[in-house]
Amino acid sequence: MIKSRQRLPWIVFVSTISGTAAAQTAPAPQPAPLPATAAPTAAQPAPAAQPAAQPAPVLAAQPLPESPQASFAPTAPAEPPLPPARPVHESNVGHLMGGMAWNVGVPVGSVRNFTSNASAAGLELLIKYWVHPRITIGASVDWQTYAEQRPRTTYQRPNGAITATAYNSVLMGTVRAGGDYFFLDEGPVLPFAGASIGFGWSTLQTAAADLAIYDNQSSVVLGLDAGVVISTSSRRGPMFLLGARSSAEPVVSFLDTVKDLQAITFQLGVMGR
Repeated sequence: MIKSRQRLPWIVFVSTISGTAAAQTAPAPQPAPLPATAAPTAAQPAPAAQPAAQPAPVLAAQPLPESPQASFAPTAPAEPPLPPARPVHESNVGHLMGGMAWNVGVPVGSVRNFTSNASAAGLELLIKYWVHPRITIGASVDWQTYAEQRPRTTYQRPNGAITATAYNSVLMGTVRAGGDYFFLDEGPVLPFAGASIGFGWSTLQTAAADLAIYDNQSSVVLGLDAGVVISTSSRRGPMFLLGARSSAEPVVSFLDTVKDLQAITFQLGVMGR
Protein backbone atom coordinates (compact mmCIF):
# COMPACT_ATOMS: atom_id res chain seq x y z
CA MET A 1 0.00 0.00 0.00
CA ILE A 2 2.76 2.40 0.95
CA LYS A 3 4.63 1.43 -2.14
CA SER A 4 1.54 2.10 -4.23
CA ARG A 5 1.18 5.53 -2.81
CA GLN A 6 4.82 6.24 -3.35
CA ARG A 7 4.63 5.19 -7.00
CA LEU A 8 1.56 7.37 -7.75
CA PRO A 9 3.36 10.70 -7.69
CA TRP A 10 6.02 9.32 -10.08
CA ILE A 11 3.44 8.00 -12.45
CA VAL A 12 1.70 11.40 -12.55
CA PHE A 13 5.02 13.15 -13.06
CA VAL A 14 6.02 10.91 -15.92
CA SER A 15 2.61 11.23 -17.58
CA THR A 16 2.75 15.00 -17.33
CA ILE A 17 6.20 15.13 -18.97
CA SER A 18 5.11 12.77 -21.79
CA GLY A 19 2.03 14.87 -22.57
CA THR A 20 4.04 18.07 -22.65
CA ALA A 21 6.54 16.56 -25.13
CA ALA A 22 3.79 15.31 -27.41
CA ALA A 23 2.12 18.68 -27.34
CA GLN A 24 5.31 20.37 -28.52
CA THR A 25 5.97 17.95 -31.39
CA ALA A 26 2.45 17.59 -32.86
CA PRO A 27 1.24 20.45 -35.14
CA ALA A 28 -1.54 22.51 -33.81
CA PRO A 29 -4.87 21.74 -35.51
CA GLN A 30 -6.05 24.43 -37.93
CA PRO A 31 -9.62 25.64 -37.73
CA ALA A 32 -11.85 24.61 -40.69
CA PRO A 33 -12.56 27.47 -43.15
CA LEU A 34 -15.92 28.99 -42.94
CA PRO A 35 -18.19 28.74 -46.05
CA ALA A 36 -18.31 31.87 -48.22
CA THR A 37 -21.49 33.77 -47.89
CA ALA A 38 -22.91 36.20 -50.44
CA ALA A 39 -22.64 39.82 -49.54
CA PRO A 40 -25.90 41.22 -48.38
CA THR A 41 -27.58 43.32 -51.05
CA ALA A 42 -30.01 46.02 -50.60
CA ALA A 43 -33.53 45.10 -51.37
CA GLN A 44 -34.61 46.23 -54.91
CA PRO A 45 -37.95 47.97 -55.22
CA ALA A 46 -40.53 46.16 -57.31
CA PRO A 47 -40.87 47.52 -60.91
CA ALA A 48 -43.65 49.94 -61.45
CA ALA A 49 -46.52 48.77 -63.58
CA GLN A 50 -46.33 49.86 -67.27
CA PRO A 51 -49.25 51.90 -68.59
CA ALA A 52 -51.29 50.31 -71.34
CA ALA A 53 -50.01 51.06 -74.89
CA GLN A 54 -51.88 53.87 -76.55
CA PRO A 55 -52.45 53.85 -80.33
CA ALA A 56 -50.21 56.29 -82.23
CA PRO A 57 -52.05 59.31 -83.54
CA VAL A 58 -52.70 59.27 -87.28
CA LEU A 59 -50.69 62.00 -88.95
CA ALA A 60 -50.97 63.35 -92.47
CA ALA A 61 -48.52 61.77 -94.98
CA GLN A 62 -45.39 63.81 -95.13
CA PRO A 63 -43.04 63.76 -98.19
CA LEU A 64 -39.83 61.91 -97.61
CA PRO A 65 -36.80 64.17 -97.38
CA GLU A 66 -34.69 64.20 -100.49
CA SER A 67 -31.27 62.65 -100.26
CA PRO A 68 -28.45 65.16 -100.30
CA GLN A 69 -26.88 65.64 -103.69
CA ALA A 70 -23.27 64.67 -104.16
CA SER A 71 -20.81 67.48 -104.48
CA PHE A 72 -19.48 66.04 -107.75
CA ALA A 73 -21.28 65.68 -111.08
CA PRO A 74 -22.88 62.28 -111.63
CA THR A 75 -21.05 60.04 -114.10
CA ALA A 76 -22.85 58.74 -117.15
CA PRO A 77 -23.30 54.99 -117.37
CA ALA A 78 -20.57 53.22 -119.30
CA GLU A 79 -21.46 52.66 -122.93
CA PRO A 80 -20.65 49.41 -124.70
CA PRO A 81 -17.46 49.57 -126.81
CA LEU A 82 -17.98 50.49 -130.43
CA PRO A 83 -17.02 47.97 -133.10
CA PRO A 84 -13.72 48.67 -134.86
CA ALA A 85 -14.14 51.23 -137.57
CA ARG A 86 -13.81 50.05 -141.16
CA PRO A 87 -10.90 51.55 -143.02
CA VAL A 88 -12.00 54.56 -145.03
CA HIS A 89 -11.34 54.11 -148.71
CA GLU A 90 -9.29 56.91 -150.17
CA SER A 91 -10.54 57.74 -153.64
CA ASN A 92 -8.13 57.58 -156.56
CA VAL A 93 -9.64 60.72 -158.07
CA GLY A 94 -6.94 63.30 -158.65
CA HIS A 95 -4.08 60.82 -158.50
CA LEU A 96 -1.57 60.39 -161.31
CA MET A 97 0.00 57.02 -162.09
CA GLY A 98 3.09 56.56 -164.18
CA GLY A 99 5.11 53.54 -165.13
CA MET A 100 6.46 51.29 -167.83
CA ALA A 101 5.46 47.99 -169.44
CA TRP A 102 7.14 45.18 -171.27
CA ASN A 103 5.24 44.40 -174.47
CA VAL A 104 5.07 41.14 -176.38
CA GLY A 105 3.60 41.68 -179.86
CA VAL A 106 1.94 39.22 -182.23
CA PRO A 107 1.36 40.33 -185.88
CA VAL A 108 -2.13 39.73 -187.27
CA GLY A 109 -3.85 40.35 -190.59
CA SER A 110 -1.90 40.81 -193.78
CA VAL A 111 1.32 41.64 -191.96
CA ARG A 112 1.67 37.95 -191.06
CA ASN A 113 2.57 37.33 -194.68
CA PHE A 114 5.55 39.60 -194.15
CA THR A 115 6.63 38.85 -190.54
CA SER A 116 4.67 36.19 -188.68
CA ASN A 117 6.87 35.70 -185.61
CA ALA A 118 5.85 37.02 -182.21
CA SER A 119 8.26 39.55 -180.77
CA ALA A 120 9.21 40.26 -177.15
CA ALA A 121 11.22 43.32 -178.19
CA GLY A 122 8.69 45.89 -177.01
CA LEU A 123 8.66 48.69 -174.44
CA GLU A 124 6.04 51.23 -173.37
CA LEU A 125 6.04 54.30 -171.12
CA LEU A 126 2.62 55.36 -169.85
CA ILE A 127 0.79 57.72 -167.51
CA LYS A 128 -2.82 57.63 -166.29
CA TYR A 129 -4.83 60.27 -164.42
CA TRP A 130 -7.95 59.45 -162.41
CA VAL A 131 -10.79 61.83 -163.30
CA HIS A 132 -13.48 59.60 -161.74
CA PRO A 133 -13.39 56.59 -159.37
CA ARG A 134 -13.85 54.41 -162.46
CA ILE A 135 -12.36 56.47 -165.29
CA THR A 136 -8.79 57.35 -166.19
CA ILE A 137 -7.34 59.30 -169.08
CA GLY A 138 -3.76 58.96 -170.15
CA ALA A 139 -1.07 58.80 -172.78
CA SER A 140 1.69 56.42 -173.75
CA VAL A 141 4.66 55.99 -176.05
CA ASP A 142 5.64 52.51 -177.26
CA TRP A 143 8.12 50.79 -179.58
CA GLN A 144 7.87 47.32 -181.11
CA THR A 145 10.14 45.37 -183.47
CA TYR A 146 9.24 42.36 -185.61
CA ALA A 147 11.72 40.35 -187.67
CA GLU A 148 11.71 37.08 -189.57
CA GLN A 149 13.78 35.18 -192.06
CA ARG A 150 11.58 34.03 -194.93
CA PRO A 151 12.25 31.08 -197.22
CA ARG A 152 13.67 31.64 -200.70
CA THR A 153 11.30 33.83 -202.61
CA THR A 154 11.28 35.34 -206.09
CA TYR A 155 10.76 39.08 -206.11
CA GLN A 156 9.67 40.73 -209.34
CA ARG A 157 11.38 44.03 -209.99
CA PRO A 158 10.90 46.47 -212.90
CA ASN A 159 14.27 45.47 -214.34
CA GLY A 160 14.03 41.76 -213.60
CA ALA A 161 13.46 39.27 -210.80
CA ILE A 162 15.44 38.21 -207.73
CA THR A 163 15.21 34.82 -206.05
CA ALA A 164 16.81 34.69 -202.62
CA THR A 165 16.24 34.23 -198.91
CA ALA A 166 14.59 37.34 -197.56
CA TYR A 167 15.09 39.02 -194.16
CA ASN A 168 11.97 41.02 -193.34
CA SER A 169 11.54 43.45 -190.45
CA VAL A 170 9.04 45.98 -189.15
CA LEU A 171 9.92 48.80 -186.75
CA MET A 172 6.93 50.51 -185.14
CA GLY A 173 6.67 53.56 -182.91
CA THR A 174 3.40 55.00 -181.58
CA VAL A 175 2.18 57.90 -179.49
CA ARG A 176 -1.29 57.31 -178.02
CA ALA A 177 -3.93 59.08 -175.94
CA GLY A 178 -6.97 57.34 -174.54
CA GLY A 179 -9.12 56.45 -171.60
CA ASP A 180 -9.97 53.40 -169.51
CA TYR A 181 -13.15 52.44 -167.71
CA PHE A 182 -12.79 50.38 -164.51
CA PHE A 183 -15.61 48.04 -163.55
CA LEU A 184 -14.96 48.40 -159.77
CA ASP A 185 -14.46 51.45 -157.55
CA GLU A 186 -11.99 49.73 -155.26
CA GLY A 187 -10.39 46.40 -154.55
CA PRO A 188 -7.10 44.56 -154.96
CA VAL A 189 -7.89 43.67 -158.59
CA LEU A 190 -9.45 46.32 -160.86
CA PRO A 191 -10.52 45.08 -164.32
CA PHE A 192 -10.82 47.68 -167.07
CA ALA A 193 -11.49 48.23 -170.76
CA GLY A 194 -10.43 51.20 -172.85
CA ALA A 195 -9.80 52.75 -176.22
CA SER A 196 -7.03 54.90 -177.65
CA ILE A 197 -6.12 56.88 -180.72
CA GLY A 198 -2.72 58.13 -181.77
CA PHE A 199 -0.08 58.59 -184.39
CA GLY A 200 2.31 55.89 -185.56
CA TRP A 201 5.32 55.67 -187.83
CA SER A 202 6.68 52.46 -189.25
CA THR A 203 9.69 51.26 -191.17
CA LEU A 204 9.18 48.11 -193.26
CA GLN A 205 12.21 46.53 -194.88
CA THR A 206 13.10 43.41 -196.84
CA ALA A 207 16.62 42.40 -197.78
CA ALA A 208 17.43 39.68 -200.32
CA ALA A 209 20.97 39.08 -201.50
CA ASP A 210 22.36 42.49 -202.35
CA LEU A 211 18.94 44.04 -202.68
CA ALA A 212 17.32 45.98 -199.81
CA ILE A 213 13.92 47.52 -200.07
CA TYR A 214 12.43 49.61 -197.29
CA ASP A 215 9.77 52.25 -196.78
CA ASN A 216 8.93 54.69 -193.98
CA GLN A 217 5.24 55.33 -193.48
CA SER A 218 3.02 57.03 -190.94
CA SER A 219 -0.61 56.54 -190.06
CA VAL A 220 -3.34 57.09 -187.58
CA VAL A 221 -3.33 54.31 -184.94
CA LEU A 222 -6.53 52.95 -183.42
CA GLY A 223 -6.44 50.76 -180.36
CA LEU A 224 -8.69 48.78 -177.99
CA ASP A 225 -7.40 47.79 -174.54
CA ALA A 226 -8.47 45.41 -171.76
CA GLY A 227 -6.80 44.11 -168.62
CA VAL A 228 -6.51 44.37 -164.86
CA VAL A 229 -4.63 46.61 -162.45
CA ILE A 230 -3.47 44.82 -159.29
CA SER A 231 -3.05 47.01 -156.20
CA THR A 232 -0.77 46.34 -153.26
CA SER A 233 -1.77 46.86 -149.61
CA SER A 234 0.06 50.17 -149.31
CA ARG A 235 -1.59 53.33 -150.64
CA ARG A 236 1.75 54.49 -152.03
CA GLY A 237 2.85 51.03 -153.13
CA PRO A 238 3.25 49.97 -156.75
CA MET A 239 0.43 48.76 -158.98
CA PHE A 240 0.89 45.98 -161.51
CA LEU A 241 -0.63 46.00 -164.99
CA LEU A 242 -1.68 42.93 -166.94
CA GLY A 243 -3.29 43.84 -170.23
CA ALA A 244 -3.75 43.28 -173.91
CA ARG A 245 -4.16 45.74 -176.79
CA SER A 246 -5.31 45.40 -180.37
CA SER A 247 -4.01 48.15 -182.64
CA ALA A 248 -4.21 48.91 -186.33
CA GLU A 249 -2.58 51.36 -188.75
CA PRO A 250 -5.09 51.19 -191.60
CA VAL A 251 -3.25 53.27 -194.23
CA VAL A 252 0.10 51.44 -194.11
CA SER A 253 0.93 49.25 -197.12
CA PHE A 254 4.18 47.75 -198.39
CA LEU A 255 4.90 46.01 -201.70
CA ASP A 256 2.09 43.66 -202.57
CA THR A 257 2.17 41.93 -199.18
CA VAL A 258 1.12 44.34 -196.42
CA LYS A 259 -2.20 46.10 -196.87
CA ASP A 260 -2.51 47.39 -193.32
CA LEU A 261 -0.45 46.99 -190.15
CA GLN A 262 -2.19 45.19 -187.30
CA ALA A 263 -0.89 43.61 -184.10
CA ILE A 264 -2.00 42.36 -180.71
CA THR A 265 0.25 43.36 -177.82
CA PHE A 266 0.36 41.74 -174.36
CA GLN A 267 1.51 43.99 -171.55
CA LEU A 268 3.20 43.35 -168.21
CA GLY A 269 3.89 46.58 -166.40
CA VAL A 270 4.38 48.31 -163.09
CA MET A 271 3.09 51.78 -162.12
CA GLY A 272 3.68 54.08 -159.19
CA ARG A 273 1.26 56.50 -157.51
